[in-house]
Amino acid sequence: MATQLSPLTLKDRHLRMGVTWFCYILILSLCFAWTMDHLSPLHEQRAWAADDEEPTPEDAEAAAEAAAQAAIQDVFLKLDPFIVNLKGNGMKRYLKTTIAIEVGHNDVKKELEMLTPKLRDSILFVLTSKSYNDLFSNEGKIALKHELIAHINRILKTGTIKAIYITDFIIQ
Repeated sequence: MATQLSPLTLKDRHLRMGVTWFCYILILSLCFAWTMDHLSPLHEQRAWAADDEEPTPEDAEAAAEAAAQAAIQDVFLKLDPFIVNLKGNGMKRYLKTTIAIEVGHNDVKKELEMLTPKLRDSILFVLTSKSYNDLFSNEGKIALKHELIAHINRILKTGTIKAIYITDFIIQ
């Protein structure tokens, strides 16, 4: 004969359900903690620190190349604003502009700082030769940048500039 199991009381059912939910939450918490540990940058640092292998020559070359790249960073020289009269046909127009010069190395920046009067004179010469019609379009501003780069590179002896950024440009 089959024996009949007594039905669980309500209290026992709640107790079992509570234990089950506790186990689910515990498992999810452990999975979350493991995931966060393995996705964090500290895990990679610990893995590299635990690695007992000797660095290879390729690793040394890569480190030297990274150090050389870090030494050659973009350096900027921001010039004081320029306010000039534009060339025109009877109508007086003024240009106020601020220029930042990008160079590849601090040595070039130091040379530009020493040659600031010569640099400003050359830029003023270029700016005053322009009219409103030369500068109002984007193409005109790009042409101005190229012309300024050519003039400034003629002044430099130790290197060249990478780019010119017009950070302020007002025509009145």
